Order: sequence, then structure tokens, then C-alpha cells
Amino acid sequence: MIRLCKLLLGQWLLVAGVFLFLYLPIAVLVVNGFNANRYGARWTGFTFKWFDKLWHNDNLMDAAWHSM
Repeated sequence: MIRLCKLLLGQWLLVAGVFLFLYLPIAVLVVNGFNANRYGARWTGFTFKWFDKLWHNDNLMDAAWHSM
């Protein structure tokens, strides 16, 4: 029984590690999207500036539209 619990714990840790490996970079990008600092090395304040620049970039909007 203890052996089975260790095996299940190991499998859950592996699954958690894989999900962390996959989704942590996405979460970092989302959080840094609201950072006022250009490079994201440190938090300097909350802003929507980057989303405004994205929205007003015609080339990116055309590419997004054509990819649908």
C-alpha cells in the first residue's frame, strides 16, 4: 500500500511538473504584459500601454485577421 502511494505521488509530481513547465511561461508573459517596464526585469507599475501598441499595429492586426 505504501509503495502504491509513493508511485501515485511520483506520478502526480511528474504531471504537476509538466504543467508547470508548460504554463508558467504563459503566465509570466501575461503578467509582464501589464508591466510598465519595457524589458520586464522589474515591476515598475501597471499599464495597458503594450496592449494599446498591439491594438494599433496594423501589420499585426492584419496578420491576426488572416490567420483566422
